[in-house]
Amino acid sequence: INLPAGGSTTYTASCTISAAASGTLSNTATVAAPAGVTDPTPGNNSATDTDTLTARADLTITKTHSGNFAQGQTGAIYLLTASNVGGSPTNGTVTVTDTLPAGLTATAIGGTGWSCSLGTLTCTRSDALAAGSSYPAITLTVNVANNAAASVTNNAAVSGGGETNTGNDSASDVTTIAATTYTIGGNVSGATSAAALTLSDSTHGTSQALSSSGAFTFPTPLPIGSNWNVAVTTPPSGQTCVVANGNGTNLSANVTNVQVTCAKVMVTIAPATIAAATFGLSYSQQLSASSSDGVDHTPYTFTLTSGSLPTGLTLSTSGLLAGTPTAAGSFAFTAQAAGSGGAFGTQAYTLVVNKKTTTVTLAATPNPATPGVPLNLVATVAGDPPTGTVSFSDNGTALPCSPVTLIVGTTSSTASCTATFTTPGTHSITASYSGDAGFVQATSSVLAVVVNPVATPTVPAPTLDRWAILMLCALIGIVVFDRFRKL
Repeated sequence: INLPAGGSTTYTASCTISAAASGTLSNTATVAAPAGVTDPTPGNNSATDTDTLTARADLTITKTHSGNFAQGQTGAIYLLTASNVGGSPTNGTVTVTDTLPAGLTATAIGGTGWSCSLGTLTCTRSDALAAGSSYPAITLTVNVANNAAASVTNNAAVSGGGETNTGNDSASDVTTIAATTYTIGGNVSGATSAAALTLSDSTHGTSQALSSSGAFTFPTPLPIGSNWNVAVTTPPSGQTCVVANGNGTNLSANVTNVQVTCAKVMVTIAPATIAAATFGLSYSQQLSASSSDGVDHTPYTFTLTSGSLPTGLTLSTSGLLAGTPTAAGSFAFTAQAAGSGGAFGTQAYTLVVNKKTTTVTLAATPNPATPGVPLNLVATVAGDPPTGTVSFSDNGTALPCSPVTLIVGTTSSTASCTATFTTPGTHSITASYSGDAGFVQATSSVLAVVVNPVATPTVPAPTLDRWAILMLCALIGIVVFDRFRKL
């Protein structure tokens, strides 16, 4: 650097001093003139700075475990030891923090003289640790997940205590996690030949197969924690097999009780019962068949093996029971479904064909009525259309016109009755429909027919004028006078 006369410049030198260093530290700096320049006073070209060193605490940490851990293990132990490798005791709070890897879960943490939090995996203490000494070890207890990796690294760190060197405050502990596996087995009973079985591990996406007609164990054990399932892939010919105790989650022990039971194939027709039909209305019910062995025996052919269907309904070979019933009642029949491989089954049914419901409305003309004057009652029965008769009643007593045959229309039928009431008052009239092959009986609401009494003519009282009254009074006086004279 070129300096003018009287000029100056400043350099800063940074260095790291061991925390254990003590005594004094001398640092000497020297300046020299560049080539071609003569320094008239070379005796002042160096300077020395001497400092007294004070030893400082320097914390370190170690983390250890014993042997290998295993998947699914509980109560595995780590030891964390904080030490002071500096030249003086610690001063202030010392904090140890652990960071667990995925697959490990802490269940306890503590050590003599330490105040620890399981939630944060942090331990603290404030007592001084002499130079070259270690605190009592911290014990960290962990559980190992079923799916923990084959190798995990646990990290720990120490801080505080008045130290200045933080470059040696952490430690890592590489831990080997051994795989834990269990076997799956059981027994096949009732099989006429070997059944083909498959073991699936949905947790790890693997499967394996074997064939057996007795005791069995799948050859490859499954990892701990597996979700597994045993299925029959091919049962003995003509048989169906069911599996008991054939699945599980979070595998944690050898399984020996898988039970495969084989029996003759059964074909089931569904539904077990069928919905009722209604006379004169379109009806459709699809039958289906399935086998107990889980094998596809389609197509199934459906036939009627006994009984009879209502007139208007048929059962197709595909299992469709359909049509428009033209008779009401209860009809029992048995359907059969036959599939491939000789599999078949039957189902007994009772099909109820209900009559249609209807409503009856009643009208009277005239209403109110007059005693002795005929009135006309008309009952209307709704439907498409109903047949039969209608009976008209007055307070429960049939009117002479009953029963009346319905006159059939397009969307309803009607019946008329001419009635004459001689008694004044209110008559409760109803119309009751007899029903027919397709319609149920029905009764109208009560119709109040009022019969008014015949009016009686009124005769006005006689009245006398003034002269008539005078003449009547004179006559009475004469009669009275004559009586007194005779006395």
